[in-house]
Amino acid sequence: VYPTEDLSMQTWAQQIESEYWHAVGSVGSSGRNATDSFSVSVSRMISFYNGLEIFPYKIHGFCEDIEVGGRAVSIPGASLLDSRSTPARMENVFIAKVRNLAKYDISGCVRQEAALCFDFTFPNQIEAVCDMIMIVFVIAAMGVSTQILNSVITQLLVKPMEAMLVTVSDVVTSLNMVIDGVCHDELDVLWQVLEKFARMTELSLATQIISSDDVKHMDNEAKGVLQDMLGYSVQGSAETKPAEEKNVWNDQRTISILDFDDQELITSWNLDVLGYDSANLKQIVNFMFWDSQLAESAGRAWTDHETFFAFHEEIRKSYNDLPYHCYHHAVDVLHVVYRLQCLTDAGEWLSSIEQYALLIAALSHDLGHFGLTNQFLVEVQHEKALAYNDKSPLENMHCALLFQICSNESTNAFSKCSKEAYAQARKTAISAILHTDNAHHFDMVKDISQIYETVKDTCDAQAKIGPLTEPYKEEVLIKKKAVWIQLFLHLADVSNPLKPHEICAAWANRVLEEFFDQGDQEKKLGIPVGMLNDRDKVNRPGSQHGFITFLVAPFATGAVSLFPMLHALTSQMSVNLKLWRNKWVEDVKPSDEEIAKRDADVVRITEQANELRLRTQRQAANSRKTQAMRGTLAARGSIFRA
Repeated sequence: VYPTEDLSMQTWAQQIESEYWHAVGSVGSSGRNATDSFSVSVSRMISFYNGLEIFPYKIHGFCEDIEVGGRAVSIPGASLLDSRSTPARMENVFIAKVRNLAKYDISGCVRQEAALCFDFTFPNQIEAVCDMIMIVFVIAAMGVSTQILNSVITQLLVKPMEAMLVTVSDVVTSLNMVIDGVCHDELDVLWQVLEKFARMTELSLATQIISSDDVKHMDNEAKGVLQDMLGYSVQGSAETKPAEEKNVWNDQRTISILDFDDQELITSWNLDVLGYDSANLKQIVNFMFWDSQLAESAGRAWTDHETFFAFHEEIRKSYNDLPYHCYHHAVDVLHVVYRLQCLTDAGEWLSSIEQYALLIAALSHDLGHFGLTNQFLVEVQHEKALAYNDKSPLENMHCALLFQICSNESTNAFSKCSKEAYAQARKTAISAILHTDNAHHFDMVKDISQIYETVKDTCDAQAKIGPLTEPYKEEVLIKKKAVWIQLFLHLADVSNPLKPHEICAAWANRVLEEFFDQGDQEKKLGIPVGMLNDRDKVNRPGSQHGFITFLVAPFATGAVSLFPMLHALTSQMSVNLKLWRNKWVEDVKPSDEEIAKRDADVVRITEQANELRLRTQRQAANSRKTQAMRGTLAARGSIFRA
């Protein structure tokens, strides 16, 4: 490397050798006793290296006093470098050797290897400094990396472990080693903690919710749910509640025109939107936004009623006349999100603008839907798939259409929002709508399962208490509210199996009819027909078993585990699963082995639903001491196992 590969040093060595031999020949032929031609060359070399980091400090083998033809002659030059000191360290010396001069025997000159010696002290010092800087940088980088790694480990493992162990210690102390009348020592409690960490680790490391073995034993309807609805390959296998600017419309007039019975239906899970025409659906929407218990956080706070009516009409017209993804579906999903907010007391942990934006997202979440899946749009290279790079083309389109409508002043559903409130509303609505893409489904199931493992005891304690407890609000609801916003809309979007069976069956037939229409197009285009899309092969009741078992049940069970007040949903789901099973047996006349497989799913999901329901039933205290300890635990938000 430079400067040891600097060719000037070897070049000067050859030049000096040539000049020296020329000087020897010159004094031999001229009869002179001295010549200064060699010293001139040496001076030129010295001059060349003046000001450079490297320089010659000695010449070997170029004798000044020699004998030529029996005469003593002088060829000065080598001594010009005598004044220069030798480097203190031999590693700072570079020798440019002269090969040819050594071949000749010059009389009167002590025979030694001819060479030029260069001082490399300064370049080597620079190199040493650079090496030191590099070492310091590497050490610093390692130190920073270590700090980052330590911080990550601390946040993900050490702090949760410390908090849990502190909680365990407090609980054990408070309970005096007694839980529900049963004696536990510290090792028992610690073992329970470690079991929880093991479950969390298993969930974190899991790459798939459904194993390849599960896929192998699925029927075609179940595989169709995974492949066509979720895009899943089956081939071979804490933040605090923010302050907000709140506007309140002083006009408290009733906006909707609904009779008492309809209002009662809206406050239950029995509302069948398919039984209403568009005019009546408008009144249902108006009630939820303007006259319901959420009205203060909904339309009355963030827009005026005339603007909202115009917005609502544009939304209604933007839905296509489809069997499933139509305006009726939008109102149905809105109703579920409305119910979820009411039952979970969302006003205590969501800001007003977040509540409103989530309702708007529910009403708008399928705007302009074509009745075709994302997979189909990508397969045929539809313009929307190209526009959104194959990433959730439908959901991106729904968001874009919503805010295009809101960009018009006369139809801006956020007309009374400040700039900050509008930004929050837009963020909330877009996040919720994008996560209705079933491609995110299994990730969401995994995420809520992991969250539940970290807050299981807080959720289980809340299940036995009516009003929201402070620990539950702080540790579960507020801390993860961005996740719950996404969960609410996605749960509402797949909520058909969670409703009374008549409603569930009506929507199931509609969604299958839409799938069949897509299958007809796939046949015409000569592309693979989805496993749920062939009207000549799919058994309707059989398809619902796979839809509930593999898509809805894991998600709904995880959601109810976190929100115990929603247990009626999983109970109804288990009832629907049984009824679909009976219809399937009646239609298909399957073998005993096939029936046994489905019965096992029915039993498992029913047991899960019953466990979630029973969790909410308060148990009598075993003793005054246990009751006192429960009060302490509720106040602290600590671990309590019923």
